Amino acid sequence: MLKSDPQLYKMILGKEGLEPSECLFIDDMERFNLATKSLGLKTIQFENVEKLLIQMKKIGIEIE
Repeated sequence: MLKSDPQLYKMILGKEGLEPSECLFIDDMERFNLATKSLGLKTIQFENVEKLLIQMKKIGIEIE
């Protein structure tokens, strides 16, 4: 399976018993983020660490 194939993530979610809304996917490639976003996963387009931490904080995830 390819990383851009939503079926890959459906399989992983099913195997792990997770709901898409419980998951966060981070990647620098838009096409991979689109695949996960289409399933309802939270997605962040990685640009740099500073922006990543800001975006994570916006969705309620803080790293100290």
